[in-house]
Amino acid sequence: PSPLDAELTAPQQAQRKAAISRCGVVRFCGGVEAVEKRLKKPLAQVTDAELSTLQDDAMAREVGFMDPSPLDAELTAPQQAQRKAAISRCGVVRFCGGVEAVEKRLKKPLAQVTDAELSTLQDDAMAREVGFMDPSPLDAE
Repeated sequence: PSPLDAELTAPQQAQRKAAISRCGVVRFCGGVEAVEKRLKKPLAQVTDAELSTLQDDAMAREVGFMDPSPLDAELTAPQQAQRKAAISRCGVVRFCGGVEAVEKRLKKPLAQVTDAELSTLQDDAMAREVGFMDPSPLDAE
């Protein structure tokens, strides 16, 4: 926290933290103009739920999910399940260095990467984060 935060009241500190978090989501979704254009209203009128949905949309699309957004249409149960899986997959891909890093490490397009391979890649990243340097199961043939 900034030393200036100590000069703020508790409610002001909470509002500041919420604004900083909201800014991160807005940036992830393409910036203020992109959010306002997508939702057809000024950012000040965008709810946290709408912003959260936009962030989920961006994550799902990052890993190839192309079905409609819940902002545009009612999703079927299979679409909802696929969307949730894509959002989760995006989190793992980002943890592993992003789409390009995953594709380079596994030598294939992300669309061809299995959940098992992605899980192993995530385990490798977590093990290496704490100093484990033995070969990965992905290297054994």
